[in-house]
Amino acid sequence: MGSETTMRFDKLATFVKVHEEEYNPAIGGMESNKEEDELYCSYRSLGIKEQNELFGKVDVNAASLVIKGQGKDYDYIILGENKHRVLAVQRFRNKTGYLIGEV
Repeated sequence: MGSETTMRFDKLATFVKVHEEEYNPAIGGMESNKEEDELYCSYRSLGIKEQNELFGKVDVNAASLVIKGQGKDYDYIILGENKHRVLAVQRFRNKTGYLIGEV
């Protein structure tokens, strides 16, 4: 029997998509609109070898996040107190993977 790795979706992260600014007559100016989704995800820090293969260099804060279901395209993700940019997205049948780097 082979060993199976069970993903633990135990990290709560805020996934943010920023939309174009729109005029808000109530404040008399432009206003930024953003969509935020709080989702549980599986978090894994990338090793040096993986970072070199993916980026050709080491970014010590690169990580992988996986959520259940079909995820959207997001601009950035807040995990704990840190803001991360989305470097790549990979969609599978029942989950979506995000490659992220700290801003």
